[in-house]
Amino acid sequence: AREKEVKRLNDRLSRSLEERTKELATVKETLANKQREFETLYNYDRIIGRSEAMQRVFRLLDRIVPTDVPVILQGESGTGKELVSKAIHFNGPRKSGPFVSLNCAAVSETLLESELFGHVQGAFTGADSDKKGLFELATGGTIFLDEVSEMSTAMQKKLLRVLQESEFRRVGGKDLIKVDVRVVSATNCDLQEMVDADEFRADLYYRLAGVVVELPALRQRPADIPILVQHFLAQLSEGRPQPEVSDEAMKLLCRHGWPGNVRQLFNEVRRAVAIGGPVIGPGDFSPDLVGGKARPASAGRCGDGVILKDLVDALEKQAIVDVLEEVKGNKTTAAKILGLSRPGLRKKMARFGLNPD
Repeated sequence: AREKEVKRLNDRLSRSLEERTKELATVKETLANKQREFETLYNYDRIIGRSEAMQRVFRLLDRIVPTDVPVILQGESGTGKELVSKAIHFNGPRKSGPFVSLNCAAVSETLLESELFGHVQGAFTGADSDKKGLFELATGGTIFLDEVSEMSTAMQKKLLRVLQESEFRRVGGKDLIKVDVRVVSATNCDLQEMVDADEFRADLYYRLAGVVVELPALRQRPADIPILVQHFLAQLSEGRPQPEVSDEAMKLLCRHGWPGNVRQLFNEVRRAVAIGGPVIGPGDFSPDLVGGKARPASAGRCGDGVILKDLVDALEKQAIVDVLEEVKGNKTTAAKILGLSRPGLRKKMARFGLNPD
């Protein structure tokens, strides 16, 4: 009888061990699958974001980085367009070449041509010597043209000719200079809408828009806010103890609409680190943030304001993604958790671009 009892216990232990082994294998597979979701072909470690919106951007970048195709980055001010342009360059085939950038909105029209194409001595008052332009300096590399939508019609025409002919003359010069650059442009406007409104040259647009990358506003990826906050805290606390963020403070940050996007969030965290203590609370942020005064700007084509519907949609979509992930894609269970019918869930998934199948 004792031998039977020992055998029964051993069998039970063996079955239990087998079940635990299977569970462990399932957990490992789940973790591996989760890791693969965030794997990319290239290094985007300076661009912080694990939300689905940012993963779509990374997947698109994976496809365009190894090419020489021109790129337009469209997104609101503060969404990280220059960071993305550098990721395209330093991961791409021209990474050993120069990367030069120019904010077209920060230079007057009279100086913009000289900045881009250079000038010869005596070309205009103050031109005391020959000067190379950014296109010449960028040969073999990448030129980043920020706020390209601010170019005048005359400058658009000159830029178009350079892109078509791969050559230019310095201001006041006669010699043609060959150029070999990859052009990455950025704007906080919808250039296609500007083309439709005859505010931007269509032929130049199609030269620049080999691929258009839409960068999401921070309000469209609220799940990234805690990650960004921790990244900024580590960055700002180098060499000293890193403060913590209270739950109330983090909730306040996650509820805010962020019309200034990641740049505004960084400024708020920097302020809090400077004036706060070991634990950052709501009172360490600016009055506008604490008082909820950051209101949506008027919604125009180039507006940077928060649209409530966009914020609600982003939160709703993220909730659906999180719940589906939690229940391993079981839409019946997910619908119950979300308080929806199964057909209602499928409709919302289709609306947010999530594959219902």
